[in-house]
Amino acid sequence: MTGIVWSDDLALGAAEVDVQHRVLVDVLSDANATFQTGDVRGAVLLLRRFLAEFAAHFADEQRRLTELGCDTVTEREREYSTSHFIFAAHPLEADDVEVIGQLLNYANAWLLDHIVRQDSPVRGLLAPPAAMERRRFRFDVIKLRWRIAALALVPLVALTGLVVVSGMELERNAAAMRLMSRMNHLNAHISDLMHELQHERGLATLVYYDRRLGRDKLQDQYRATDAAMQSFRDLATELETDLPAGAAARKLDGALHSLDLIKEVRDDVDTGSFDAVENMDFYTTAIEDLALLVPEVVRTFLPSDFAKLTFAQVFLQQVKERAGHERAAGVAILSSGAPGRPIVSVRDLAAEQRALATGFMALAPTDLAAAYRAAERLNEGPMTWMRNALETGELTYLSAQEWFEVTSHRIDAMRDVESMLTERLDAEADNLDRTTNQRYLVMVSGMAVLMLMSLVMVLSLGWSILPPLARLAAAVRRLANGERAVSIPGLASRDELGGVARFVEQLKERLVHSDLLDARRLTANAERLRVVADNTPGIVFRVFQAETGSSVVVCASRKARDILGLSPADIVDIPVRRLLRRMVAPSDWGGLLHMMRRQEPSSMSFEFQIRHDRPGAPRWLRVVVSPTPTEGGWLWDGVALDVSGLKAAERERNRIAGEAGRLGAAPSQPVPTARGVAIQVSLGLRPLSQHAEQALRNLPPDTPGFEDIQAILADVRRLERLVSELTVPALADDRDGPREASATVIPFKGKT
Repeated sequence: MTGIVWSDDLALGAAEVDVQHRVLVDVLSDANATFQTGDVRGAVLLLRRFLAEFAAHFADEQRRLTELGCDTVTEREREYSTSHFIFAAHPLEADDVEVIGQLLNYANAWLLDHIVRQDSPVRGLLAPPAAMERRRFRFDVIKLRWRIAALALVPLVALTGLVVVSGMELERNAAAMRLMSRMNHLNAHISDLMHELQHERGLATLVYYDRRLGRDKLQDQYRATDAAMQSFRDLATELETDLPAGAAARKLDGALHSLDLIKEVRDDVDTGSFDAVENMDFYTTAIEDLALLVPEVVRTFLPSDFAKLTFAQVFLQQVKERAGHERAAGVAILSSGAPGRPIVSVRDLAAEQRALATGFMALAPTDLAAAYRAAERLNEGPMTWMRNALETGELTYLSAQEWFEVTSHRIDAMRDVESMLTERLDAEADNLDRTTNQRYLVMVSGMAVLMLMSLVMVLSLGWSILPPLARLAAAVRRLANGERAVSIPGLASRDELGGVARFVEQLKERLVHSDLLDARRLTANAERLRVVADNTPGIVFRVFQAETGSSVVVCASRKARDILGLSPADIVDIPVRRLLRRMVAPSDWGGLLHMMRRQEPSSMSFEFQIRHDRPGAPRWLRVVVSPTPTEGGWLWDGVALDVSGLKAAERERNRIAGEAGRLGAAPSQPVPTARGVAIQVSLGLRPLSQHAEQALRNLPPDTPGFEDIQAILADVRRLERLVSELTVPALADDRDGPREASATVIPFKGKT
């Protein structure tokens, strides 16, 4: 046999209750192991210990549940009593090995039912508050569909946030690229304006020393500078609203203020009321403010690859600025100098230009660096000669006009290189803007596709789990409700749900087979009970008495046909009152009806004479019944015995005794001896008969010794009749005649 074994699956979470359950399981396991070894007596001792431990545990558990207000205490008590009755009906004797094995199997099933079916539903009451506190936060309070939705929602929300943040970042980058492109156009206009201001500064210096030289060119230069200045102001005005506050905005504002001073410088140049060095300083300040704006824009907006070209442009602008400054200084020197103020050294300006040119060629692309070197080589010879002349003071063959034209030609060559660099910057800016927009579109599109795919996958996951799980749960629910013709869904599935479905299918098959075995067992029990009832000398019957008082016959054995001449169909579902009216003789009906209304339900017996229309000896029935309370009323199980022969013998004995008394016949010599023996035998048979009747009332009809006790009782009855015949002479003085038995007790109350 396979006994119950303790495991964590049986634990309820209540420490003291779990300890008691484990003790019961261990004792029962030891009993099973002992029985397997053949030690039946040891198994019986352990089984008795199990019953004692179980009774103590159940009493303690009932006390706790009663104090905690459990509403199933009464039902648990009833089930315990019913289960315990099985052991009470079977004495634990080591001689009957088969019965002990059956009782061990029953004890295993009983304990498992107690733990799993009775105690598990009330574990919330049995567990202490601390244990329940640990189980407070559980995910099973949330439906599975919402847990899957949350599983999908969290990544989707995170992905959505990432998409929004990335989109905003890309949008800022795109806006920065657009602003950078506009700033690059501004840088181009700054370069144009710086070039025009440098040219205007040189012409103004030339006119200052010789008003006959370059006046017309200076007026034309004013117009060119104004055009460049107006273009720069227009772009600056547009950018002021989009340009964020910072160093770049401050530099732009400073450059605009420096340009506002150019008008006053021009007035002084036109009237001739200005100093040449001061004039150069005003122009230089405006040019430097413009030049400082470009590096600040580079630091603020431009990416590293684009900034390299822009810094190359800055270096080239500085080279041009130093070249323009050199041009103005040379004009001043060649136009008889600047009285009262020193002129900056041409040698120093040339050295600064070479240093700045080195930086430009290091940052500029190879083709632009080559173009710059080519432009420098074209003017290298004349510039070297003129610089030496200025340094040595040999100015006989060098005029201010020639110096201005040569240096202007050199600056124009630098301007051409700068224009090439500006075009390159425009192309890079457009390419960077286009690349950024493409990256933005690709990223946003990819994230949108990823979100859509995630949503589809989550929906597919939920659809592939929840509906099959719901169908499987519905099938299991129907199985639990007792249905067996249930089709289990998902048997062909190859995932975990399919495995669960196949396990449920196996469970269904076992339940169906178990129902078949139960039906066979019930059928066999019913057949055995029918055979026992049919072989019983009397009529075995059952009566249901409702709480309203009405009583009907539920079943009756086939002996009713032999004794009463009625088939079971003529008795079943017939009210007891109507049936008794048909069966009881009129002489006994009054007393029987009187007792039916007064007696309380209890085990009892009574006799009555059967009604019959045919002449002959009267027939008597003795009825023995026992009540069992049920929901809605009482069940009365009993047997009706035909005692007509016994009544006839009693009448005959009484008749003979009466005649002997009247005749005064003296008994023969052996009679006193026979009478004494009969009296002693009668005294010994009376307790034997009582014990046999009590055993028949207490034992169920399917008990193995039930038929033996019936046979013993029948032998006792025969001996009693024999003894009564032997004692007839001793009763001859009974002058009252034969006594007719009447109904003495009736268990049915109310209307029948």
